[in-house]
Amino acid sequence: MRFVEKGGISTILDRNAMLALLFLREGARKESDLREVIANYYSIEATIKRISEAGLIHSWVDDTRYHARWHELTDVGCKVAMDLKRANDRLNGITVDDKGDEESNHGSPPEEGDKVKW
Repeated sequence: MRFVEKGGISTILDRNAMLALLFLREGARKESDLREVIANYYSIEATIKRISEAGLIHSWVDDTRYHARWHELTDVGCKVAMDLKRANDRLNGITVDDKGDEESNHGSPPEEGDKVKW
């Protein structure tokens, strides 16, 4: 993952980092679960390392027989993931009002019915 510094602000430019952050919005997940969104093991390892160094995730190993590695978003990671989701939703025509309710940008407003204006 590359971070571009502009005025002290880092910008994420890596697709796998964005996929991992969006995936981890659901809560703590085992590292092996990340294969659902990132196919290559080495890509997962590199992505986890970079977003961990950026302070976006917290990682630990459980004390069970299998010693699975777990990852979850930090507070900053949650905010970044939410911003990524909003941007993705906006690109897909979904907007969210101030209350958090989703609205569609498609079609006419309810008071206008299904009229198409030319």
